[in-house]
Amino acid sequence: MSSSVSWQRYDNEFDVSGVMTEAARACVSARPTDVKDFFSRYFREVAGGRSVKAIHHNEVLNAAGETAVTFTLELCAGPEVSVTTGGLRSLAAGDRDGGDHTSAAAMEEVTDADGNDCSTIHPTCAAVVSRLQQLGYVEPQHEWDSALRAALSASSLAIGTSSIQWVVSIMASLVAAKQRRVPLHQYIAALFDDCHSERLAAGSAHSIPPRTGVPSASEAVAVSGTSARPYSVPQLLVTFLVSAARTAAPEAANGVRFSHVYVALDVLTSSLDDTCEAEKSTPVSGTLLQQRMQKVRKAAHCFLQSHPTSASVCENGILRWDGAANIAEVVKVVAEALSAAKLKVGAEVCVGLSMGASAARAHTADAADVGAVKDDSRGQEVLYNLFGGGEPPVTGDQLSEYVKDQLKEVGPGIVQFLEDTHATGDCVARQRLQMAVQDSVILSERAASPLEVKSASWGLTDSLLVEPHEGAFPNSVMNPCDFGDMSSVIEHICAVGEGSRRAVAVMVDATAGDAQTAAHVVDVAIAGGASYVLVSAGVFSAHTAAVTSRLACRTDELIGKQMVAPRLSAQRFNRYDWPPLPTVEVAPIRRKGDKKKKESGKATAKKRQNA
Repeated sequence: MSSSVSWQRYDNEFDVSGVMTEAARACVSARPTDVKDFFSRYFREVAGGRSVKAIHHNEVLNAAGETAVTFTLELCAGPEVSVTTGGLRSLAAGDRDGGDHTSAAAMEEVTDADGNDCSTIHPTCAAVVSRLQQLGYVEPQHEWDSALRAALSASSLAIGTSSIQWVVSIMASLVAAKQRRVPLHQYIAALFDDCHSERLAAGSAHSIPPRTGVPSASEAVAVSGTSARPYSVPQLLVTFLVSAARTAAPEAANGVRFSHVYVALDVLTSSLDDTCEAEKSTPVSGTLLQQRMQKVRKAAHCFLQSHPTSASVCENGILRWDGAANIAEVVKVVAEALSAAKLKVGAEVCVGLSMGASAARAHTADAADVGAVKDDSRGQEVLYNLFGGGEPPVTGDQLSEYVKDQLKEVGPGIVQFLEDTHATGDCVARQRLQMAVQDSVILSERAASPLEVKSASWGLTDSLLVEPHEGAFPNSVMNPCDFGDMSSVIEHICAVGEGSRRAVAVMVDATAGDAQTAAHVVDVAIAGGASYVLVSAGVFSAHTAAVTSRLACRTDELIGKQMVAPRLSAQRFNRYDWPPLPTVEVAPIRRKGDKKKKESGKATAKKRQNA
């Protein structure tokens, strides 16, 4: 330092006095017996950026007037980040697929039943903050997550803990990435590399090619843009509408049962054509992605205008619709709305459909959504209430044939994604559907339920990842919030992807936090090599807008830095991957009134002959 620069000027510029004061306060607070050793360790940790200076939490009201919590984390080295949970009461008042959980009655019922008032939320958050401040550092991530789990395990909070756990977990990754001056997805990718290395060392993983250019998260170095590896960009599917029909509702008397309809902002299966595979492997630019999302919103407005009595919008931005007689009608009305918004269905966007089969499973003959499990020549067979109004249930094979016929009626290239068509154990029916659609449609599982995740302690064990046959339903959906924290999510994605041809789709919903906090899940998807990002929030919701914007921003950044890897191609169909289907004739679906319609048709024909 030049002698002309005074101590006062240097102190004013670099706040030396402030840094030393903070160190002295930390020393007095810790009361160490060896002060020099304390200062040595203190400044090493500060230089590494790991030490926590302060954690705060505040209860806030979100845009819908629901109770949420904002957490703020500040490191001794300076970086500070804030995250906000989703509405803690609304998360239990309705389901994630469009249930109306915003009514005052629903809120009061949840509060009365579960005791999720402010007096319960505050001590839970205080316990979390206290435990993490006692830990004192944000890295390594698994130690932060372990302390977080321990704090929440003793919580009396009935609902909302998954949202609190997830946002506080990703908060540590956010501030660590900020301190290292690297993008969040690049920091999380290093955590994935650490997990792969640990699994290989423990002998619990298959050998995989090492990722180059990304150092271990334990290394205190910044990753330069020139040495970082490329990333594949996941494709985005947004929820266009959900089914408003319920079994007891009058409009459900003859309607088909489905969960919700997706719109993918790009084609999903065209890359299977070898002639254009190189061209289609390039992701849609961020600018074009946002333009298509704007047109999808316009299409939703067109849909509302075309169906003024049967369509409505919930307060959480979800478009609801009832009255569909069959699956083909559902797809056609959505495709018409997209075309009216100047979108080329099958070329620019495509339709996805979730049947909601496994989510509606039941084990009693008079269950509302799915029939009983009964014995047959193949062991046990699951029955599905495909239609409302007390229609007789159908078998899994009948459901497969029905979906195949409905897709033929719609036409090729319109529907390219099918989710949750059958229960997991309905192996033969699932195989029948896969062999029918072959490579033209991506078949997907539903996200693992919270009960399945909790039954495997704090991380899904490898045994839960084993499918009846790997070739069927090659896409696995996971909701990060169901796994609680970043470490468990990374472990799960690593276990799914190693030695497997399965793709991974990451779901984003309100449990992941407010719109801006939930959008960080996009970085997790990019870092983990996910093929798809599914947004379960409504087409008009802030969550959908934030996720689209984040993915668009990340896409343009990667394209601009020439860090885009070729898109992971969809799994090619090979009928020899499966054993032969049982040689049984699938009975046609018979519905109430079929006999009357047939007799009426005969009577009409007879009258015409006599006329």
